[in-house]
Amino acid sequence: MSAVYIMGCGVEPAGLEGEAPTAAVAQPLAVGESVYGKYYQHDIVAATGDPAAPNLSQLKGYVSINNSGQTVFVGKMSNGSEHLFVGGASGAVDLTPNETTARRFPAGAQINNSGIVVAPDSLTSSYFLRRWALTPGSHGNVQDATLLARSSTETAGLSFIGAYPSLSASGKVAFVGTDSTGKYQLALPNPNSTTRFTTKRQTIQAARPSMDGEGNIVLSSDFSGPIEWWSADLSTNIVLADNDGSCFTDLGRNPGISIDGTVVVFYGNLQPVCATTTGIVEAGPGIFAMVYPSGIGEGGSYYMYRIAGRQIENFNVDKNATPPPANDTDGICEVDEKCMVGELGFTSTGAGIGFQSFAKDARVSVSIEDVGSSEPRLVVAFVGTPTAAHPMGLFSANEGLWTTEVRMFVGSSSARLTPERPRPVVQVGDNMGAETVASLGETGQPVFAQVTNAPFSLSGTVRNKRDLADHRLGYYFTATSGKQFIVRAERLDTDDDGLPDHVEEHGMDFDQNGTIDLDLPSLYGVKPDGKDIIVELDYLVAAGNHSHKPVVRNDGKEFTRMVDAFRRKGIHLAYFVDDAIPETGPFLQLTPQKRKPGVSANQVMKMNTIRFGTGGHPCSFGGFIGTHQERTQSGNCEAILGARLLRARSEITYPNWA
Repeated sequence: MSAVYIMGCGVEPAGLEGEAPTAAVAQPLAVGESVYGKYYQHDIVAATGDPAAPNLSQLKGYVSINNSGQTVFVGKMSNGSEHLFVGGASGAVDLTPNETTARRFPAGAQINNSGIVVAPDSLTSSYFLRRWALTPGSHGNVQDATLLARSSTETAGLSFIGAYPSLSASGKVAFVGTDSTGKYQLALPNPNSTTRFTTKRQTIQAARPSMDGEGNIVLSSDFSGPIEWWSADLSTNIVLADNDGSCFTDLGRNPGISIDGTVVVFYGNLQPVCATTTGIVEAGPGIFAMVYPSGIGEGGSYYMYRIAGRQIENFNVDKNATPPPANDTDGICEVDEKCMVGELGFTSTGAGIGFQSFAKDARVSVSIEDVGSSEPRLVVAFVGTPTAAHPMGLFSANEGLWTTEVRMFVGSSSARLTPERPRPVVQVGDNMGAETVASLGETGQPVFAQVTNAPFSLSGTVRNKRDLADHRLGYYFTATSGKQFIVRAERLDTDDDGLPDHVEEHGMDFDQNGTIDLDLPSLYGVKPDGKDIIVELDYLVAAGNHSHKPVVRNDGKEFTRMVDAFRRKGIHLAYFVDDAIPETGPFLQLTPQKRKPGVSANQVMKMNTIRFGTGGHPCSFGGFIGTHQERTQSGNCEAILGARLLRARSEITYPNWA
């Protein structure tokens, strides 16, 4: 469980006091190293200019990842030859070490959960699609390599095989090529046929298909839609979302589909008329999910939800108004409720922060865990740009790769999705050790990043204990230094307590400059295999030396008993007493409609003012989050308190409520 801030009355108990670390010095970023960031652990899988691979001169911007953390990508060597690599726990292995300088591997290599790799390649004017099979649990032991398809000069053949094939969990493959007339065709490979494919269907442009576990396909047949579903044998297709204005005027080029085939995710610009009929409150651009409880192609209803680009429910409504608002205080903006911008939080002046734009050509991907249950969990990955930076540095206003965890409730003929607040994986301008992120894609190319669940460790062993939303992503970035990197990002929470494993093992490097800002393991003894709660005890002090400092009786046995009670439930409780906060008036934590009669807003000590100060940041404006030493430390206050904020939940006990 996360840290908790509590205010109380009495005398200071014996607890744990946090010490501020010294200022950080950025370290070079090398293959095999990790950055223990504020949300994710970032493992460096490959890098140009790295001593471990001095001949690697260029990396391509498409990364595929499976649920064991294996990544597949393409790199170029200093002699001009291009190679296919698979990355694991300690770096990358070349799958094609003997390739000549003439062979080219375009972007789009894929790996599935069984260790099968599919990639297109070309040699002079001939084009190929090949399959490699890795030994299970390995990161480069190739069992076989098979030719799946090749170009042909025959009239019935394909003259070109494009990038971005798709690979299912069951090993089925789909790809796009052009026929002898130059038309794009969606095809399935068949190495035993003379034409090297069994069937084809025309698409408008070079589509980039995505497959579910059984080989059913989702794609956008043009740059702006429509988004279509095709059965695994290409015998049936269904238009899922059209760009004709009836619902959407614009659709993304790279939709995704869940491994069980029940959820499709995509970028779209929703029209008001369709927002009304689907029950989605907000029109306009966003990331959407269509849920088919019975599966696409099986009949039955579907349900559409906005995953990102959402408004939130406005809690500051007057429940006593006539007529009363329909708000149900669940935080989700629903029909007939009063809503507001604030999906990502609020600025120091109280303005809501949302997304100003989404990268429509970037891949939107989805992972699903606990398939078949009534409450599976989704993680949706997409590329977006916020309207403003967070005042405590949780994210910048730059473009980035984001994820949203989604709670899904499924009945026999119904579905409901509850998205949580999106979090950034990586943004342009972020530190990565001594490097700074300059871009997340190759020049002129969209960002491609895949998300997968994480049921296995990097060594291939089953993770018996894990949070249902545990996940990994593979991504690419170019640094301002000109170096290129392939990264595996993971957010794991083995004990399901809200503290990511990497934070409980190593601490948090909030600004990601290579040095830990908040060392939770050393300060509080947190561990990744047992639930932890960290309590900061602040208290109010009024005029006349009236204090609400926590009272300790019986030599502190109350706190010992409290710690023991949590321990018996398998929870490690750590606490420390911190600030005495001047009491200037009644205290209000809740919403205006809960305020006592006769108490004005300017008399109220609001929770955010106490935590962050009058200017929205405790490093400069007198807030009380964190310790006094941390708030006054020169040069590193923002990173330390930002780390504390991410691990904090606020609960206040105080007798004089407004």
